[in-house]
Amino acid sequence: MKKLYTVLAILLLVSIVLTACGTPAAPAATQAPAGAQAPAATQAPAATQAPAAAPAGGEIYYLNFKPEVADLYKKIADEYKSETGITLKVVTAASGTYEQTLK
Repeated sequence: MKKLYTVLAILLLVSIVLTACGTPAAPAATQAPAGAQAPAATQAPAATQAPAAAPAGGEIYYLNFKPEVADLYKKIADEYKSETGITLKVVTAASGTYEQTLK
């Protein structure tokens, strides 16, 4: 009997984890109309496509909480600016001061 409860508990935990990791259903207002076709499966996801027109100038701030990768973020910021024209300012919080720096 104890094994049965253990197996049921494990199945319950697995189902909760899998349910939590699933994608939520879109609200009815954002779903495509019934007659609209779904995008082809061979299209790249929207996140990997380049924006149609990047705004000229502008700044984005990124608060880094790992000082050991600050140099890498600086290189990424330089490449991002050369591709988009938008300045990416990376601010690195000292160890243990993330919340204070964020405020």
